Amino acid sequence: MKKFVFLGPSLSLDEAKQLCPSAIFLPPARCGDILEVLKLAPSHLLLIDGFFEAVPAVWHKEILFVMTKNVIVMGASSMGALRASELHPFGMQGLGQVAEWYSDGTITRDDEVAVLHLNAEHHYSSLTEPLVNIRSTLNVKSSVFQSLQELPYRERFWKENMPAVNQKALDAIEALNILNHLSEAEGVARWGKAVTEPLNFNNNEKLSYTLYFKGLHQQVFCRAPTLPAEALSKEQRLLTQTRLFAPCYRELVKLAKMIYACDLLKAHLDLKGTLTNKLLPPSIRWPSLNYPEWLDAIVSAQIPYKAFLHRYFQQQQFMPSMAELKRKLTAWQKEEYLPTAESVMAWLRTHDYSQEAFEHALIFETLFDYMIDRGNIALSSENNDLPCNDYFAQAFVLSNGKKYLKALGVDMRRKNITFLREHQQDVGLLNALDFYRNEDLLTFLTSCE
Repeated sequence: MKKFVFLGPSLSLDEAKQLCPSAIFLPPARCGDILEVLKLAPSHLLLIDGFFEAVPAVWHKEILFVMTKNVIVMGASSMGALRASELHPFGMQGLGQVAEWYSDGTITRDDEVAVLHLNAEHHYSSLTEPLVNIRSTLNVKSSVFQSLQELPYRERFWKENMPAVNQKALDAIEALNILNHLSEAEGVARWGKAVTEPLNFNNNEKLSYTLYFKGLHQQVFCRAPTLPAEALSKEQRLLTQTRLFAPCYRELVKLAKMIYACDLLKAHLDLKGTLTNKLLPPSIRWPSLNYPEWLDAIVSAQIPYKAFLHRYFQQQQFMPSMAELKRKLTAWQKEEYLPTAESVMAWLRTHDYSQEAFEHALIFETLFDYMIDRGNIALSSENNDLPCNDYFAQAFVLSNGKKYLKALGVDMRRKNITFLREHQQDVGLLNALDFYRNEDLLTFLTSCE
């Protein structure tokens, strides 16, 4: 059993680890984080805290999607209690008093659990008092409670002589105790069916996926891991290091999106036959700058997938709008420093590229950007069973990323590690070299053999 907990200001991390030592603790959840945990093969998820306002909050659809993958999801205290009350009919279990208040309609406002808090470096310490704590402390008809209820959550400071009841912490403690003692056999007897069985639709019911959710799904499964390093395996931590090499990372994400799209569309064409074709017709190769060795390996790995997508675009008779074509052409001109039509024609002559081949390439790359890179392939896909494969990891393996990443690290270590160590204390110099200030980079370089 792999248990994951999203925790922030509701309870201190040290106390939470004592209550449930078998769990892996993550920062407050934001949109996409619950989907991201699927890469780690969880059996149980406990949502306590989640971000909102500054970043998109956890979507209901991603929680439902996770539950369809035989993951038991529970919520308590804060964002978890709110989402559990909303998704209780589908099997998400709310734990604690706050979840009960939301479920029975005692409270309906989401700002009752909201707090202003510090960042991870300061352990997400609360600066304001959540209204649910005040509700547990005072009579709801009292003038103090009524006045605090009217204030925005950012201005709710507790100034009374007596301490407020920390209802959110009490609920978090209860939920962690349940999670700690939960097992396959014991759970049914002690905590009931809802806590131990994941979501299971009837035969005539399906979880429908909106275009927005499909876009989020593609984004999450086609990028390097974003969860804290302590929650990741050694191989997954290696994937996060690809972000240090931006050009390679961008192309890896593109390759991952191609694999993702081909996976969704494999019912339309013979994917296996297409991928044995190693050569993409020269007329749709998009002109670009010369690539370093790893970039060249990534682009080579893209070729069979591009060939498949080219066939699919032709079959569906897709054609980009003039506005999309102009936007793509303008972006390419800026990348290649070609401001005029004359400079573009001169570039084509220099690179032995016909105007017809260039137009063909422009159409294909515009379609690729619109359909694949921006996630609109979901419009064409009838696949309602979205996969949970780590497509970024597949792209990394296909491009022999481990070999090239290690080679880049060794080379950078040889050239720069001495420099980095000598100048770590030179604040002025380090401020000027943002790239070298990255702690992940320094860790990566020192780990290279």
